[in-house]
Amino acid sequence: MQYSTAQWLLLFFTYCFLGWVWESSYVSIRRKEWVNRGFLHGPVVPIYGFGAIVILVLTFSFRESLIHIYLLGSIGATVVEFVTGIAMEKLFGMRYWDYSHRKFNLYGHISLFVSLVWGVFALFLVKLLHPPIAKE
Repeated sequence: MQYSTAQWLLLFFTYCFLGWVWESSYVSIRRKEWVNRGFLHGPVVPIYGFGAIVILVLTFSFRESLIHIYLLGSIGATVVEFVTGIAMEKLFGMRYWDYSHRKFNLYGHISLFVSLVWGVFALFLVKLLHPPIAKE
């Protein structure tokens, strides 16, 4: 995956935007009212951009192996979520998500269930979403 810096940046912002669309839509449907899930001004959620880039980099050599994509995607996204959760709490004094109510959580920043779901999203990203975006 030989992308230039400009291409990586474009991919990052594309996935920041798509993450915002996904999360804002999901939460809005559940609450039955519009909810803007971005904490920045504008339709972006940077954790999705970072998560997508990490998953793409980790799975580059394993694009034909669903189990590797799933496992590496789960682990990569979970690490990004954990580090981001801790950093945002320390920097801003707020929790933007809290999994304390779920079994097998770590400080409420990550949980086993959500980590398993990240693996499914990694498969979706690598096998379905990214190829037409990257035109590989």
